[in-house]
Amino acid sequence: RTVTLFVVHCSATPQGVSLGFEDCRRDHIRHRGFKDIGYHFYVTRDGEIHRGRPLEKIGAHCLHHNRHSIGICYEGGLDAASCPADTRTLEQKASLLALLRELKRVFPHALIVGHHDLNPQKDCPCFDAEKEYRGCKRLPIFQSHVLPRIRIIHHIAKFGNRLLLFDGKRGRIPGIDNGLCFVCLLYTSDAAD
Repeated sequence: RTVTLFVVHCSATPQGVSLGFEDCRRDHIRHRGFKDIGYHFYVTRDGEIHRGRPLEKIGAHCLHHNRHSIGICYEGGLDAASCPADTRTLEQKASLLALLRELKRVFPHALIVGHHDLNPQKDCPCFDAEKEYRGCKRLPIFQSHVLPRIRIIHHIAKFGNRLLLFDGKRGRIPGIDNGLCFVCLLYTSDAAD
């Protein structure tokens, strides 16, 4: 299928309340009558990336745009008083950026938008995704001279059934574009002194 949009959503879950991947999937099946979770990816507060619907399947996340889009949702979007707010953790920000860059590698011409960009009545995803990710594109190959300035993190996130691991000897994530490693480390770790 032709993919022209990556639509970023929030789960509209208040801070302090958990809505894990399986909880969201169950809600979509039981209360919305879907056959599966409506999103293609779901990012929990710890930065873990869960694979939802297969990319070749049409999602159920944005009216009139499902056929040509990929739906990506992060857990959160409401403050403790249930008001719309950008509640993304640093781990979620890093994982979202890494995921979007990997998707841009596969679908280089797709635009990144927030749900509210397609439906102004929605606050979702509670930040300006189009503006934040406007220049988002695949990173160049990892530059090894950057390695000494970054504290090594062994477990970054989970991508589908694969763990995103930092390989300290080669500076890459096995099986995933090298640039992805740099993004995750850059946004989730402190520079070593």
